[in-house]
Amino acid sequence: MGDRYGIDAGGGTVTIIPALCRTAVLLCSLIILLFTGCAGSEKSRFYTLDYLARVSSGTPDAGSGGVSIGIGPVRLPEYLDRPQIVTRTGRYKLDIAEFDRWAAPLGAAFSRVLAENLSILLSTDRVYIYPWNTSRLPDYQVTIEIIQLDGSIPGNADLKVRWSLLKEGKETRIILRKFRSGKPIAGQGYSDW
Repeated sequence: MGDRYGIDAGGGTVTIIPALCRTAVLLCSLIILLFTGCAGSEKSRFYTLDYLARVSSGTPDAGSGGVSIGIGPVRLPEYLDRPQIVTRTGRYKLDIAEFDRWAAPLGAAFSRVLAENLSILLSTDRVYIYPWNTSRLPDYQVTIEIIQLDGSIPGNADLKVRWSLLKEGKETRIILRKFRSGKPIAGQGYSDW
């Protein structure tokens, strides 16, 4: 019969093409390998930045004529603009954790936490995140460039930031400063930062 095989199926003969059989076996093997590989992979862990606890029981000055502050834009270095957490393993060497990730984009999370912290410290709700959802520009704008936000385990968590204070969104800077903070990491994981 050439390249066909006959199989007796209860009195009749069914013909199967060998290439079709090989394709079906290969496809089934690939599906089994795919599911086996997925079943054994490690689960991702997600982390967030945290903000200060309210220091007093007083409520923020929600809408009175106080000063309004805008946070942003926040700029990240390219090596941090990713979902994975980045740690430093040497002066020039970084480790990108495949399964330890930020729960939200780091720039947006940093802006949100900074805005909430300023709201708590200044007792006002007139702190806005860039881009503004208000028809009026904030009285002051804080622009932020993150230079370093990483650390080593065990070791320190390090934050280096260059920030500017602008009046009513104008390019004229009132203040241009650098901020640097290092915090010892007590534990052995990212949740200890």
